[in-house]
Amino acid sequence: MTQYLDNIVGQSSVKTRLQIYADSYKKDGILPFIMIVANKGGGKTKLVREFRKTLVRADGSKPPLIEVNCASIKSAEGFFNQIYHTWVDNGATLFCDEAHMLPQRLQEIFLTVLDKDRNPIRRITFGGEEYIFDFTQISFICATTDHQKIGGALDDRLTKISLAQYNKEELFEILKHNLEGVDICHKIQPLIKDIFRGHPRHCVEIAEDLQKYAAAKSISKIEEHHWGEFCSIMGIHDHGFNEAEMAIIRVLGERGESSLEALAASTGFSRGAIRSRYEHALLSRGVMEIGAKRILTAKGRLFYHKIKDRV
Repeated sequence: MTQYLDNIVGQSSVKTRLQIYADSYKKDGILPFIMIVANKGGGKTKLVREFRKTLVRADGSKPPLIEVNCASIKSAEGFFNQIYHTWVDNGATLFCDEAHMLPQRLQEIFLTVLDKDRNPIRRITFGGEEYIFDFTQISFICATTDHQKIGGALDDRLTKISLAQYNKEELFEILKHNLEGVDICHKIQPLIKDIFRGHPRHCVEIAEDLQKYAAAKSISKIEEHHWGEFCSIMGIHDHGFNEAEMAIIRVLGERGESSLEALAASTGFSRGAIRSRYEHALLSRGVMEIGAKRILTAKGRLFYHKIKDRV
């Protein structure tokens, strides 16, 4: 029997909840104001796209999906000029990704638009014009990777769905789902699982690159020697570390400890890049810790001695 949202790996409790919303939607065409909360690359967009495919009104029609990254909405005026009419005229489901980046004025307007009220029709006046939101005809879904930045009053109006962390088996399933016509030798499966960075997007990227590698080599099965060559070509190291993260490990291994400023000077990466792009993987893998300075953990020291003589 086909399962609900069978293209989504894991997330059983989330899928069960969304199926309830989809079944209810078939009767009245109304969705709650949903906010998906997950980390970067956590599969928010794919989940919303797959969920929207299951939405069917009582008359058999399906709402189109309009996707907007909130970083592109510069003002409330921009929203009403560029998005509102397309959303309403098409009876669409509007998906606002990175909702924490909504302009403050628009967040304030949404306090009225998205208020919890049994009446599905809302009217607001903005710029001297009246705008009507009929939530029997349109729907609103948003997502964020930084939930804390959503204003408390707006947050209270949204039905929050938090995505669970994926385990390595689920991440491997995601990789296989995105790897068409290419098998993986059973022996190297643990090696592949070791490099996962904890979110689906990375698995999709690895699958795409493996697909290209297999096509270039005219092979249909990835064996152990293929995997070693693939990682060497793509700059993938133990635990999935990239070249930048390896550079940081080497600096800390040589120095013992380092300030962020010194680490930036030694690696050539900006302080912001180190904080936002590279440190998370080192911290999550338990090879680095941050106190007064950056320093390798005992596990990190062992890893450094393992790789320090590699070219």
